[in-house]
Amino acid sequence: MLQNCVNLFYLNVVGYKGDEYKESRVSTYVLFERSGI
Repeated sequence: MLQNCVNLFYLNVVGYKGDEYKESRVSTYVLFERSGI
């Protein structure tokens, strides 16, 4: 369930921009980990 929420967050923030999407996805994942979610 958490993964689904994270995926939606990725889609909302990045909006499918190819390589930029992948890079932002990694940055967002790190941000979530630092937030302790």
